Amino acid sequence: MRKIHTLIIVGLLSLSMNAQIINIPDINFKNALIYTYCVDNNNDSSYENDVDINNDGEIQMSEALMVTSLSVDNENISNLTGIEAFVNLTKLDCSYNNLSTVNLSDLAQLTHLNLSNNQLTAINPTNIFVNITNLNINNNLISSINLTLFPNLIVLNCSHNLLTDIDLQNMQSLYSVVCNNNSLSSLNVNNLNNLSYIDCSYNSIINLSVSNLTNLINLVSNNNSISNLNIINCPELRYFHINNNSLSSLDLSNSLNLITLYCFDNILSNINLYNCSNLTNLYCENNYLTTLDLSTCSSLEQLNCHHNELTYINLKNNKRESGCNFCNNQNLNFICVDDTPTEIQQINFQATLCGYNNIVINSNCLLSYEESATFTDFKVYPNPADSVLYIETKNNQKINSVIFYNSLGQIVFNEKTGNRVFPISYLKSGYYIIQIEYDFGMQIEKFIKN
Repeated sequence: MRKIHTLIIVGLLSLSMNAQIINIPDINFKNALIYTYCVDNNNDSSYENDVDINNDGEIQMSEALMVTSLSVDNENISNLTGIEAFVNLTKLDCSYNNLSTVNLSDLAQLTHLNLSNNQLTAINPTNIFVNITNLNINNNLISSINLTLFPNLIVLNCSHNLLTDIDLQNMQSLYSVVCNNNSLSSLNVNNLNNLSYIDCSYNSIINLSVSNLTNLINLVSNNNSISNLNIINCPELRYFHINNNSLSSLDLSNSLNLITLYCFDNILSNINLYNCSNLTNLYCENNYLTTLDLSTCSSLEQLNCHHNELTYINLKNNKRESGCNFCNNQNLNFICVDDTPTEIQQINFQATLCGYNNIVINSNCLLSYEESATFTDFKVYPNPADSVLYIETKNNQKINSVIFYNSLGQIVFNEKTGNRVFPISYLKSGYYIIQIEYDFGMQIEKFIKN
């Protein structure tokens, strides 16, 4: 009888041991747990152990319960059965596998979940993951997601999926959202006051409002169809990318912290950068801009404004730009710069590279084409002229003074006079600007001396 009792006890112990072994049908998943450094013991993002502590080639329940941070990325796993035993997990990385479905409902302690680069079509947990703050489902086949299951999200990456809609309302903790490369037609981020980073590029968004996001630092919205942008009261905005959209105007005035602006390949005819004193890099090429006033952009270093319809650029901002490209603006005739020989020489050199022959570059911003086009009381002829230049007045306007500038912005003639006839045979051949001042204002005309 004693032998029988002993056999029964041994059998029960054996059954108990077997009951502790976790069923893991996917051999790649099991091998990853047994043979790879997949466990982060001290939560320092360094994975230094496997799960199989007793080295018996199996995973016991007791071993699974000891794991709080697990990474089985890039292991060709297609089935995560067995993961439900790891109930103490706070961090799980299953990225770069072949998962089409996952069931993580038993992992209620998770705070960080990375399921990126799989073949998932949906995320359908049966529980609400109140502890998850970081969710990465980038590069899957997901067409919809219920984010109410993740009420405390701080960081969300759902890019490169098939999403047509994403509901972010009531996610007040959200700090970063990356939803680029989907099929979104809209993005509602109103009242998400903790948002600091948004990337919604490569979607089909037409209207975008980020107004009053007072903590927003980085906004990337390239390659959409945005024609209506509301960006009022974003005082912390520093990096703004809105290339390849349908914007016709852009007002970023008084964006004191703005450092980088990419707005090329739109249909912009107007851009307001008044008092953007920290703007360092501006890329606004391939638009329809006619004037560009950067006089208050005192930190500007890099300017790309080629392929526009610019007639006038104001670069007089007490800053020497390290790089400027204003080529392919066929009507460009005036650039106002800082009164330093170095900057004047630099901009003249760039103008030569661009093939501009009749362009005025100097520090007298009153010679802007924009101002000269306002007045039509005087006519200068003949043009081109050989030896004499005439001024014809409208309505007998009285002339108070006349100034000639050469193409370098140097004054070559300056008289307070009412004369209308000026000998110019002494002038060298080239392009000149004449500034005519009278009682009601000033008019700028250009002429060529043969």
